Parts: sequence; structure tokens; C-alpha cells
Amino acid sequence: MKDKALHTLLSWARVNNSIITYAQLTSQLPDNIDSQEEIDSIIEFLISNYVSLFDSMPPYVKQEEVLRNKIEKTLDRAETEALTDEDEALFDNVSSYYAAYDNRSWDFASCSKGKQEERLEELGTMLSDLCSCLR
Repeated sequence: MKDKALHTLLSWARVNNSIITYAQLTSQLPDNIDSQEEIDSIIEFLISNYVSLFDSMPPYVKQEEVLRNKIEKTLDRAETEALTDEDEALFDNVSSYYAAYDNRSWDFASCSKGKQEERLEELGTMLSDLCSCLR
């Protein structure tokens, strides 16, 4: 699979909060992907870019946990990388936003389904922004 196609797939995964199922991935693969080696390579690429793959979609509470763990790992990694001034500003902004999210006074599990979806989208955007700092 070519780099452009991989990055298109990665963008699609990030729109889905970096949490996708294997069935969703399969439906997004081009028809010319025919070997298990190619599929394994694509999966490895997605995982190395902080995308989580599941057999079935986990409940929202599990999705929040996965996203928070990925954000925390990405924050740790970004602190050791040499970032451009622009990326450093974005990193600081997202880092502050995540700290505020992390210090929230509400429990995710007790929120309405609509609010949980909103929070998952927020976390997905944070993760995507952090990942863009590390390119």
C-alpha cells in the first residue's frame, strides 16, 4: 500500500477517534490488498500511529480509557521530541486542555450517551492534534 493510501487510512481512523474494529478496517481497505503480509503491515502502521483495533467496538467507558492512555503516552513521547515552535505551541495547548479534562469534576460513566460521545470526540481530537506534533 502506498504512503498516500496509508495516510488516508490513518486520517479515516482518526476521524473515528483512533478506535476501530477489524471489520471496519477491512471495509476501508482497497480491493488490491490481497496478502496477509500487506494487511499485517497496515495494522502495524496504524498501531504505531496510536490507532486501537478491536474485534468488536468496546463500550464508551472503555473507549475513553483507551484514548486517555494513548494521549498520556503521546504526551510522554512528545516531551522527549524536538518540536518546532508551531508544534510546541500546539503541544502546550493540547497538554493544558487535557490537564483540564483530566481534572474534571464529573464521572465519564455517569454522563449521558450524548455527552459521552462528545467527550470521546474531544479526546480523539486531542490525540490527533498531539500526533500531528510528532511527524
